[in-house]
Amino acid sequence: MKVTLRKAQSCDVDYLVHLRDVTMHDYLIEVGGDVSREAYERNIMWKYEEAAQIIQVDGQDAGFWRVVFEEDKDRYYLDLIQVHPDFHGIGVGGTLIRNLIEQAQPEGKDVALSVWKINLAAQRLYEKLGFVVYGEDGDEWLLKYQKEIFD
Repeated sequence: MKVTLRKAQSCDVDYLVHLRDVTMHDYLIEVGGDVSREAYERNIMWKYEEAAQIIQVDGQDAGFWRVVFEEDKDRYYLDLIQVHPDFHGIGVGGTLIRNLIEQAQPEGKDVALSVWKINLAAQRLYEKLGFVVYGEDGDEWLLKYQKEIFD
C-alpha cells in the first residue's frame, strides 16, 4: 500500500463535502454541529489553498489531510484527517501521522491535534501513536505527541 498526499484543488470540493458527510455527520449530530453543505464547505475551505491535501492510497482518493504550522506555538497542528470508510483499518491515518512526527522531530517541533471526546476510535489511534491529553476545549480533547523516554 502506497499512501501519498496531493494538493487539493477546486475540483475536489464535491468529493470533500461527500467525505465530510460520510465520516463526520454522526459525530456532528451528536455534538450539535451543523451538517449543512454550507457548514461542510466552510470547514473544508479553511486554509484550503495553504494546507488542504487529498490523501491517496495506491493512486485512489482516500481522504482529506490538513496540517498547519503554528509559528506562535512552534508546532505542527494536525487540524484535520478524514479517511474514507472504504480505506479504514489499513493503516492510512497511522502512516501519515507517523510521517508527520518523523518530519517534526529533527526540526525540534512539536505535533499537536484535537479530537472529539466522543470519537473513541480516533482517540485509541492517537494514544497508540504516542499522543497524550494535555487539556480540553469543550467537546474536544487537546493532544500532543509525547516522545517516549526510551526512544
